[in-house]
Amino acid sequence: MKGLKILICEDEFLPATDLKKQLTALGYVVLGMFIKAEQGLAYMEKFQNTDQFPDAVIMDINLKGNMDGIEAMKVIGEKYGCGVMLLTGLGQLELIEQIVEEKPVPFLIKPFDIYMVHVGLQLAVYQAKLEKQISQLQIEVRNLTTKPNN
Repeated sequence: MKGLKILICEDEFLPATDLKKQLTALGYVVLGMFIKAEQGLAYMEKFQNTDQFPDAVIMDINLKGNMDGIEAMKVIGEKYGCGVMLLTGLGQLELIEQIVEEKPVPFLIKPFDIYMVHVGLQLAVYQAKLEKQISQLQIEVRNLTTKPNN
């Protein structure tokens, strides 16, 4: 899955630039880095249905701006359907239970290991693919059950 397109939403400069450098070295394409969830979502809206749309988003939970990473993850899941992987600091571990109850997504605890990032991205993209397939099957089942009998 090399060549996957990634957005990074991380408000700390050093971890964001280090992550971009390491992802690029592994063959990923980093489309952009944003310090606010709103900026990442605006990018996704602008480039939806283009080749500049990400396969996955790495989203810090605490970001600058009015929206945190958990809220942004919900919007991405509902509106865009691409993979999401969350980043969190050790002080935010209590949020993990909340996240798992909402939607079990891959997450990393800072400081992160780049190979765990790689595994998490693969899982996030695969999960998004499965969720799209499930949605399509649900639509097909609904259509079959609502057709009048001939």
